[in-house]
Amino acid sequence: MYSAESERLCSGRSRNDAFIRFLNVSPRRASVFWINFTGSLTFYSTLGPGEFLDVNTFEGHPWLVEDGDSGDKLVVNGCDYFWPAAYNPRDGWPPQRIEAKIYIPVYGLQERCLQVVRDMLSPDQVEGVEVPLILRREIRQAIDAKLSRSRPSDRPS
Repeated sequence: MYSAESERLCSGRSRNDAFIRFLNVSPRRASVFWINFTGSLTFYSTLGPGEFLDVNTFEGHPWLVEDGDSGDKLVVNGCDYFWPAAYNPRDGWPPQRIEAKIYIPVYGLQERCLQVVRDMLSPDQVEGVEVPLILRREIRQAIDAKLSRSRPSDRPS
């Protein structure tokens, strides 16, 4: 999951328009976020499989997409973050939208295992799992992160 403190990404000032079409080609619900000027996520929309979202934005404004149910990262055109290119007025009007395809990434083995175990266990079952303490902590963190996403006050769905 995205953390402004660890990633240190934010939108920069720009006057260069960009016209984007986010297209969810994954089988998951995809939540689209703009990373604003302070590095916080601004929710735009959740797309079902095959759905798209047209966005008018600016060059230098990064975007992030997460699984709408679990908060797991999804990728846009193969990258963790999408940085739109500026529209060139010489290309004519109306502008051609830049296609930003949303996919499920290839997760690392540890990350994928945590996703599967997280979805199999309830919080009260974690302490009974016979694995090293460090793994139990990671499982607990993964479950807590998913539960925090399901609370209405956290993020829209």
